[in-house]
Amino acid sequence: MNDASSTVKGLGVLTVFILTAKLLDYQKGLEFISAKARNYNLPTVITILVAGGALFLGGREIYGSMMIHKAKSAIVKQNYPEYISAMVSCADFVPNPAGAYYDLANAQLLQKDTEEALKNYQKSLQLSFKEEAAEVILQRIEDSGEAATWQKMLDYLLSNYPENTSFKMIKAKKLILDKQLEAAEPI
Repeated sequence: MNDASSTVKGLGVLTVFILTAKLLDYQKGLEFISAKARNYNLPTVITILVAGGALFLGGREIYGSMMIHKAKSAIVKQNYPEYISAMVSCADFVPNPAGAYYDLANAQLLQKDTEEALKNYQKSLQLSFKEEAAEVILQRIEDSGEAATWQKMLDYLLSNYPENTSFKMIKAKKLILDKQLEAAEPI
């Protein structure tokens, strides 16, 4: 989403709100606010808490939007360190956090930050497990030449999804390729 589309969507929502209020005779709402709502006295502490909470949540949303924009800009420029920095701050703000953690891990893998990549691949799968995604992750790690990281990821998958036969087959195939036939046989 870019700034122009965000602005257009925001204006569209505001227009729909105003038209709906007008159709529902918003004058009655204004009368309630001016006549009755003034008589409701909330304790100052509650007012401050509500206003503070709204400010905090609004500020958090703005910060998340800024970081997402920064991350998108960095990935377009293939500036992976800046992308990683921005995504670490905002992965939970995006509509699909599992995908964000996956993308973050891919960038970290490209930067050879294998431990962080491994953590974020795992977080991605914890948020939304898909066998195909796990297999793609294993393939990406293998293609990067990071054998130790590949083994850690496979061990993670086998320990967290022990009933999954695909991961068992991947392990057996690896053992056979490494000529460890005795170890592969029980699998």
